[in-house]
Amino acid sequence: MRILQINNVYDRLSTGKIVADLHREYMERGMESYVSYARGPKVYQPNVQKFNWEFYAHVNKVRAYLTGILYGGNFISTLRLFSQIKTISPDIVHLHCINDDSVNIYWLLKYLKKKGIRTVVTEHAEFFHTGTCGYAYECSRWHNGCGKCPQIRSMKVLFDNTHIAWKKMMNAFDGFDKEKLRLTTVSPWLKSRALKNSHFSKYECTPVLNGIDTNLFYRRANNLSDRQNIGLTDRQIVMYVTSHFPAIVKGSQYIMELAQRMPDVDFLVLGEKGEVKDLPQNIKLLGRVYERDKMALYYSLSNATIIVSKAETFSMPVAESLCCGTPVVGFKAGGPESICIEEYCKFVDYGDVDSLHKALSNILSQSFDRDKMSREAILKYSKKAMADGYIAVYNSLMRNT
Repeated sequence: MRILQINNVYDRLSTGKIVADLHREYMERGMESYVSYARGPKVYQPNVQKFNWEFYAHVNKVRAYLTGILYGGNFISTLRLFSQIKTISPDIVHLHCINDDSVNIYWLLKYLKKKGIRTVVTEHAEFFHTGTCGYAYECSRWHNGCGKCPQIRSMKVLFDNTHIAWKKMMNAFDGFDKEKLRLTTVSPWLKSRALKNSHFSKYECTPVLNGIDTNLFYRRANNLSDRQNIGLTDRQIVMYVTSHFPAIVKGSQYIMELAQRMPDVDFLVLGEKGEVKDLPQNIKLLGRVYERDKMALYYSLSNATIIVSKAETFSMPVAESLCCGTPVVGFKAGGPESICIEEYCKFVDYGDVDSLHKALSNILSQSFDRDKMSREAILKYSKKAMADGYIAVYNSLMRNT
């Protein structure tokens, strides 16, 4: 079976690491695996090739701003991708996140449809079924056409053409042979969202949970020296992973409030550091951590991990934390509560700080068999389990066509 995965990036950021993990897993199993990616440095690995240029991506970002159509344009890079597809002649093309000024999604879908190429579309975010936005939050306008978008300012476009973009995306999907297209989502919650769009509900859709490197994310011994190296004592620790701190969209204000309410607990924050006024003394800003081995150590040192985002389609910190034997507390954000191991997690309504405080205090007061937690999570979130899930989808496509 010859598989071609297409993604914005390779072996960096969340989806890039997922694609790289799948590629290596497929190669180890003797499958013919290829990857085409668009952004980031050129990678010199077997069967991995880049199809876009950084300058051209920036040009198309300007085009998207001026037109309000995020996933059009990119004509040269898309034609180059078509050439790679033709050369590889894959049995299955697997689309991941291709929404970063890298490819004309409408052209690509119509090309795969016209050529009769078996296709798997994985939703890591919501843009395939919303037509534009990656997170629709409470908005339901995408069910039947979009337009008058409440999030248009955050999209950094000059005009609200979300209705046109929605129609273009739905037209690209419509008419695809049902036997040659499979939809997958990274969480059951995201599947329930996608199927609210009538253009998607006609296709078979399967949740396949993201996998992580469980050779790195596993329970580590809790040594006093490790705590001392990052300025911690024997107090309880709560870990928070984010891209930036502070960042309102990611809920940093809730971490600040919890730290003030719980002065006897240390909060470890992993993420790019910004300027913070009146930072509580029990918040430790460790900055962005790229070494996954070090992240696993921090998870293992912690007594709980906290999630305060408003919306997440999956949430890697949930899987990583549980694999390291650390329970999770957070706001209901869609994906996290649908992929977690309920015995070790507690989620409350978004923005309810009193309930979040109570849930966190309750988790910190409990005694868990953390080795057992780690073993259960590793079985659920391993790269092998993720690869098994996608291969089952591929096999289904091959059998039916």
